[in-house]
Amino acid sequence: MSAIDTIVMVCFFLISFPLLMLVFVLILRRVLEWMEDRGWIIYVNDSPTYGTLGNAFLALQSIVQPETQYVLEARQEQEMKQEDDGEAGSDKAGG
Repeated sequence: MSAIDTIVMVCFFLISFPLLMLVFVLILRRVLEWMEDRGWIIYVNDSPTYGTLGNAFLALQSIVQPETQYVLEARQEQEMKQEDDGEAGSDKAGG
């Protein structure tokens, strides 16, 4: 094998490998979007809301300052009540 053959093989590899990886990523993305459309997976990652981030920081703060624990518990109870009210409303509407 001559030096020119080796150079040609290396150049071919350096050009073809990134292109193949790009094609693979694009196909994988399309397959994941198709699976999401069918409802099999959740692919698109929605950004968390400020309320979600606030609750996360409040949970961390409750480790350092236990007196903030009651605020976190109150928020969780409020969310559970809203979910229960939503379920009760859907039962009445459907029935």
